Amino acid sequence: MSTKAGAIQFAYYSHSLRMAIFFLLAGFFASMVVGKRGLRSFLKDRAIRIALAFVVALYPMKLLLNGLWIIGGRHAGWLEPSPEAAAMPWWDVALEGARGERWPEIGLTHLWFLYYVLLITVPFLMLRAAVALLLSNDSPVRTTMHGIFRRLAGSWLAPLVLAVLVMPMIGSMAGPTIDTPDRTFAWHLPVLALYGLFFAFGWMLHRHVDLLAVFGRRWKAFLPLSLIVALVAIAGVGLRLSGSPWALDNADMLRWGTAFGTGMTMSLAVLGWLGLFVTVFGRPRAWVRYLADSAYWIYIVHLPLVVALQIALAPWSAAWWFKWLLVNLMAFPLLIASYHLLVRRTWIGVWLGGKASSPVIRAPA
Repeated sequence: MSTKAGAIQFAYYSHSLRMAIFFLLAGFFASMVVGKRGLRSFLKDRAIRIALAFVVALYPMKLLLNGLWIIGGRHAGWLEPSPEAAAMPWWDVALEGARGERWPEIGLTHLWFLYYVLLITVPFLMLRAAVALLLSNDSPVRTTMHGIFRRLAGSWLAPLVLAVLVMPMIGSMAGPTIDTPDRTFAWHLPVLALYGLFFAFGWMLHRHVDLLAVFGRRWKAFLPLSLIVALVAIAGVGLRLSGSPWALDNADMLRWGTAFGTGMTMSLAVLGWLGLFVTVFGRPRAWVRYLADSAYWIYIVHLPLVVALQIALAPWSAAWWFKWLLVNLMAFPLLIASYHLLVRRTWIGVWLGGKASSPVIRAPA
C-alpha cells in the first residue's frame, strides 16, 4: 500500500465514523438529560453550553485558523497572495477574509457540529412534542414503534438496516463521500437528514440502554467487517474520482454503490466501536471520567494547535502516519494541560460542563 493510499483510506474511514457517532451520542445524552431534568432544563443547558459556546468561539477560531493557513500556505508555496496582500501582516489578511464573507456564506470552521446539533435538536423536540400530544405513553402505536426499534437494533442485520436508511442521504451529497457543511449557515439537507437519523438512533438507544450490551458482544464481528467494507468502498470512490470513460458511463451505478458502501462502513464502524468501548470501558474509572469532562473543551480549541503543528512538521519528509502520531502526542498533553489549568475548576468549566457531575453510563451485563 502506498503512503498516499494509506492516508486516504484512513481519512475515509475516520470521516465515515466520527461525526455519525458524535451525533448518536448527542441524541443519547439529550434523551438522558430530558428524562432526568426535564425539557426546560435541557433547553437552558443547550442554549448556554452549545449555542453560546458557538457564538463566542466562532470568530476567534476563524481568525486563528485563517492566519495559520495563510502562514502555512506562504511557507509551503501553495498560497500566492496578491502584491497588496503579500505586503500586509497575516492577521490583517485573516481579518479581511472574515470581513469579506456575506450571509449565509460564512465559514463555520470545525464548530459546524455545534450549529448542526442545534438545528437537529429543535425540530426533533418539536416532533417529540407532537407525538406526545397524539399518542399516550401506553399507546399501541408507541409500543409497536419501540418494539420495531428493539428488533432491528438488536439484530445482526442492524448495520445493514442503517446502511439502507442512510444510502439515499449519502447518495444525495455533492461530493463522493459525506459532505462537511462548514462553509455556510445555509442548511445542507442531506447532512441534516443523515446526522438527524443518528441523533434519533441515539435517543432511542437510551430508551433501550440494554442494547449496548448487545453491541458489546458483537464488536469483534462488526469492527473487522467495517475495515473490509471500507477498503472496497474507497476503491469505488476512487473510480468515481478517476473520471475514466467507464466511470463516466456508469456514474449512477458508482454513486449509489459507493453510497451503500459508505453507509455500511459507517454503520458497522459506529456499532463496532461503540460495542468495543462499552466492553472495555463499561466500568467507571476516574481517568476516563476526567477525559470525558475535558473532551468538549478540547474539541472547541484543538484545531488551531493541530494546524500549527501540521505546518511545523510539513517540511519533514517522514511517513504520514508517523507525523499524524507525533502531532497527536504533542497536541494532547498541551490540550489536557490547558483544560486542567484554565478550565476544570474555573467559570469556563462551569459554563461548558455544568455544575452537576457528568453522568456515568453502565452497560448492562
